[in-house]
Amino acid sequence: MAVYTDITDEELSGLLADYDLGAARSFKGIAEGIENSNFLLETATGRYFLTVYEKRVDPADLPFFLGLMQHLAQHGFPCATPIADREGRLLKSLRGKPCALVSYLSGLSVRRPSAAHCREAGMSLAWLHQAGVTNLVDDLSLMRGFDYYTDIVFEVFDTDPDNNRSMFGGGRYDGLVGLFGVEPVPTVGFGMGDVTLLNFLKAHSLLKDPKPETDVVAILIGDVYEAAQPILSGLRAAGINLAVDSSGRKLDTQLKHAVRSKTKFVLFIGEAEINGAELKLRDLDQNQEKQLSLEQVAETLSAARG
Repeated sequence: MAVYTDITDEELSGLLADYDLGAARSFKGIAEGIENSNFLLETATGRYFLTVYEKRVDPADLPFFLGLMQHLAQHGFPCATPIADREGRLLKSLRGKPCALVSYLSGLSVRRPSAAHCREAGMSLAWLHQAGVTNLVDDLSLMRGFDYYTDIVFEVFDTDPDNNRSMFGGGRYDGLVGLFGVEPVPTVGFGMGDVTLLNFLKAHSLLKDPKPETDVVAILIGDVYEAAQPILSGLRAAGINLAVDSSGRKLDTQLKHAVRSKTKFVLFIGEAEINGAELKLRDLDQNQEKQLSLEQVAETLSAARG
């Protein structure tokens, strides 16, 4: 049963107090659905659906989808209409989770689609276009594992001409779970690849170049790990974020690794630095080295961080 969050009578009354829908006459959970908690609510003014969005739903996405439903309903599309409270808010909260009330639509789930249902689906697509939704395409040639899909299948493409490829696809497969010896449940799923996602982010300039939080990479030269601890502790005590390369690899290999990490500075610590009073700090951007005391190294790194 798709009710994961139980709502008390007091909580329901508190929610309805913000609306002009009247008091609740009946309230019961709905068995259909797999992600959110759904309830059928009847008040003095009619029937409604209450959905409590569970943790798998990103609350930041909900205003868009509720706004889309409202837009479609206002343009005559036969979809549930989000109900606004007295202050015009579509999205509310129960038990610390986002929730919404929508209008009740009567009907039954279609388990064996016929030609008439396909015709109705085509009419719905036409309504979507008339309502301003223009990037949905009905493709009867789309083939996706009909051995277990039981309803609509879909595939999402990037519209950018430089990355015109499938992003992900999936569909409805109500009986698949039952093949593994458990009770069948209505299920919708999809699959996608990390490379396609990366290409999409690059094509639309959505992949930000993260700024490293590390101030300096300390490269240990020789077997000096324990002896270098006072220097490393002194830098950390001064608020310096540092990474320590104690791999013992060749010096040029460690430098290449530091460059790839996009850290601006490298600090060399060997026996000469431990026994002496100065450390060697290299600015990788300027390709310059300076001999500095521990305090001067901390000051330089702090200043560079801004």
